[in-house]
Amino acid sequence: MRFRMNLAERKLIQELLDSGKQMKDIAKISKLSYSAICRELRRNGGIRLYNAEKAQEKSDKELKHIRLERKGTIQKLTKRIEDLEKKLDQLLSLDSAVSQVAGSWQDLPKDTYQLL
Repeated sequence: MRFRMNLAERKLIQELLDSGKQMKDIAKISKLSYSAICRELRRNGGIRLYNAEKAQEKSDKELKHIRLERKGTIQKLTKRIEDLEKKLDQLLSLDSAVSQVAGSWQDLPKDTYQLL
């Protein structure tokens, strides 16, 4: 499954538009879906103003932005995981300390902790 057109496909669309082809014909010739052609034209100036180079630049810029967002999200998630690991270590060490205290209470003679 593909998500983005490449520059060659965009140039073909522009050439076919310049030669007067209809969107349905462009879809058949380019072997892209009619809806993909419609979206591409809607996003990038329409039938009269479509420019393959500008459309590719816009797509590249959007892709870079998405990658930067993902990178930021990954960094935030990594930090969150590190924080959770620290908290888990603290809880485990606390649990270990409680177990040691509880174990030491059991080692005392029965009459000692009955007074408490």
